[in-house]
Amino acid sequence: MVCSYARTLGLRGLLLFGVLVCAALSHAEMGNQEGDSAASAPEALGAGTEELSKWFVVFGMANVQPRLEASEAQIDRQINGIFGKLLPRWEEPRTFLDWRDELRLWDVHAGFGRELSPKWVWMCTFGGSLGTVRNEDRYYPLGIPAMFHVDFSRKFWFASTGVLYYPWGQSVYEPSEGAIERFRRSLRGTRPFVGGIGAYLDLSTEAVVKIDLPLTSFDPRIVEKQRTKPFYFSPRAGVDVPLTKQDDLVLAAGYLFFCENSDDLNNWSFYVLYKHRFKSSSHG
Repeated sequence: MVCSYARTLGLRGLLLFGVLVCAALSHAEMGNQEGDSAASAPEALGAGTEELSKWFVVFGMANVQPRLEASEAQIDRQINGIFGKLLPRWEEPRTFLDWRDELRLWDVHAGFGRELSPKWVWMCTFGGSLGTVRNEDRYYPLGIPAMFHVDFSRKFWFASTGVLYYPWGQSVYEPSEGAIERFRRSLRGTRPFVGGIGAYLDLSTEAVVKIDLPLTSFDPRIVEKQRTKPFYFSPRAGVDVPLTKQDDLVLAAGYLFFCENSDDLNNWSFYVLYKHRFKSSSHG
């Protein structure tokens, strides 16, 4: 458990460090190349204002690290606590906590937004995820061979909206030749942002224990089946990395504070998104 926790903290620290480094390098490049940037950046910004719409779409994924403390306590109490006493060889089933520590919990995100000013952006996203952790093992209660199936299911969808602030303006794309120069100019055009997101979540979870005996099968009970619909708020920080005139790679991190079930749902989230700006038909 200590190793898993340390690995989780390491991931958080690495991603947050990467966001901060990109922001710092971007700001340093802006300062070190004032002559070059001052000539090229206004050109790029001017062209973007004339030719690109203020509207954009985003899509991508997020790795989440929920606490899951209440869920794990209930599993220990209602499954491991009972069968661990009845079956000496009982092995605790894998749960979503294991998937979390293995970085296997991902959400799909899609949405749209609009530039409110050179430094402010409004965004709205939707998404969700679903999955089932399946376990099966053979035991011999009273000498009778029995196959135990313990499955944990989780599905949810969410809708979110919020605003982002770009203290040094939004990303600047500069055309260039050669991979090294393109990378260098993308780094120079990278811009950091901070913001706040509010969202609604609809989550359903279920845990089922099923025992297969030689000539029959029965489901002794559903250990957990519940649905929750909380709201949450999330501060965010990240960077927009220009890929083309219309496209950015968005790397971000945030912490989700839920209004209920916080010991289970509160989590760090790490986002990898693709942002595409539309072309303007008139004045955007």
